[in-house]
Amino acid sequence: MSSKNSRVFYFLFLSVAGLASTVFPDDLKTLGAYKDVPSFEGAIDSSIQDCLDNSNSDRHMMDCYTHCDTWGQEVTTYSSKLLDKLDKAALPLFQVAQDTWEESQQKAQVFSETLSNPDFTESSSRLAGVQRTDIEMGQLVENRALIIRNWAQLASNKAFSNDGLKKSDKSAEDLDKELNVSYKKLAAKLSKEQRLLLIDSERAWIKNRDAIEKFSSSISKADVTNQILASNLKIRIDLLDAWFEDKE
Repeated sequence: MSSKNSRVFYFLFLSVAGLASTVFPDDLKTLGAYKDVPSFEGAIDSSIQDCLDNSNSDRHMMDCYTHCDTWGQEVTTYSSKLLDKLDKAALPLFQVAQDTWEESQQKAQVFSETLSNPDFTESSSRLAGVQRTDIEMGQLVENRALIIRNWAQLASNKAFSNDGLKKSDKSAEDLDKELNVSYKKLAAKLSKEQRLLLIDSERAWIKNRDAIEKFSSSISKADVTNQILASNLKIRIDLLDAWFEDKE
């Protein structure tokens, strides 16, 4: 890796280090060790369940939810592989895509926390909040890891793989309409303060969407970029719908 690539990777590593701080059981391998994404997801779920089964308190059980951390390690792994292949022109585009993703993730988590049960005097409420946040935010980190994995494969002249990416038969225009419906439905149930945070989250997501499109277009064909954007859009719709269910 060149010295410039090394410097860029250092900043990218810092941006996901908080996601990859957990010590994992020895039997949970990385994504590359499994035949496909569903197999890896199954291994993560089994690892979490084993941890829950062997925990003797709600506090210990909170540490078992590791979707975000596990997929955060994959973000770091595939970012490193991608950076080894990028040319000078593509590096700043990827940096912007990564920076805006980090901002979008943080804004989403801030908003998500406003939906938590306010009665945190009950440990069971705290546990449920940790579980919900790990699942919802874990889906965002997973999608990011899979997108970066595909970029790394494309930069290495390997075929695009939609393994694990969200798929939809709908057009981009129809997905945009679905996003707007989900957004408005959720916004209607929020307090004024929550709506402002949701707007902040949506703006950050749009910035990241645009950065993803710009970088992806620089290293891949239009049909591949469209598949990546569709997956990213579907993940956002799913998150908005999950937030709406949390509010019910």
